[in-house]
Amino acid sequence: MGHSGAAFPSGDLSDGANTGWLAGAGYGRTLNEKFALGADVNYNGLGKKTIGTAPATVDVQPSIWQYTAEGYWMLGMKSKEQYPYAKGGLGAYSVNSDQPGESTKTKFGFNAGLGWNKLLKNGKTSFGIDGMYHWITPSSDFKTASGDNATLSYFIVSAHLGWGIGGNSTSVK
Repeated sequence: MGHSGAAFPSGDLSDGANTGWLAGAGYGRTLNEKFALGADVNYNGLGKKTIGTAPATVDVQPSIWQYTAEGYWMLGMKSKEQYPYAKGGLGAYSVNSDQPGESTKTKFGFNAGLGWNKLLKNGKTSFGIDGMYHWITPSSDFKTASGDNATLSYFIVSAHLGWGIGGNSTSVK
């Protein structure tokens, strides 16, 4: 399954980044009519922002690689070809703050969201949308302007196209 969309920084992350984009791939496997498991790898290219106080300003453009495992709960509908779902996951987030002298740091994080999926007429391909909130655990590696540990969080809205590889794997995403 491939997906793309928009990434909207929130919390302290919005002080150092503007709205950006995402692209990624994932895999999902149904366990039964109500539950599924999956994994996602996404690249989130956040928008450029000028930080600091003149004359000591710098343009930064942070990016985040997301490596997460998710669980899905499919909400029942009369039609088996479409369904809404709730999902939540956890995993690693590699954050590149794009600030001079700072290296990429990998941190633990969580995500949760809602989505909708539609199985297309061929029975093997699906199309869907979802919205997710991502929260990366605060640490001393990323600081706010006041010196506190930064809260790195963001929302994504994405569309995805899935295809079956044997069995019913497209019924997740």
